[in-house]
Amino acid sequence: MLTDTELIRKLDLFEGLNPKTIQRIAELCIVREFAADEYLIRQGESGLGLYFITEGRVKIEVERHVEVAGEGTKLVKVVLNELGEGGVVGEFSIIDDKARSANVICLEDTRCLLLTRDSFSKLLKKYPEIALQMLKSLVSRIRSTNERITQSGSHASLAAAAATATA
Repeated sequence: MLTDTELIRKLDLFEGLNPKTIQRIAELCIVREFAADEYLIRQGESGLGLYFITEGRVKIEVERHVEVAGEGTKLVKVVLNELGEGGVVGEFSIIDDKARSANVICLEDTRCLLLTRDSFSKLLKKYPEIALQMLKSLVSRIRSTNERITQSGSHASLAAAAATATA
């Protein structure tokens, strides 16, 4: 198992940052543990911060209300992705300060590092290179999603393609 600092160093969001910056990120993280079936993030709630999964597995799902002929509105849940060690969730909300776009539910006991919004803001002021690296990583995810959408075209794969950019 990787140490927290080693795991953060391997995340594409922080790829290429110097060891001092990586160490500072690790120092600011709070260890959070969740039981199986517990919500790490709830869709629609405000974001507390960015989570790095260090142990366990989570699923990312979105809830949508859909009109069904003759039945009215039904709640539909779509699982977009599953993540394990090294997965990151919460990057959208920590940047744009909007409500969470998906649920993140633990599939098994899960340990995470939480980088709060406040700590993240302080890091960005002191180490602006973090913002540039995160921007590169997010653009890469968007490009990858665009490629999957244009290559496939089916509705099922459109939902699957959205999985790389959620929560």
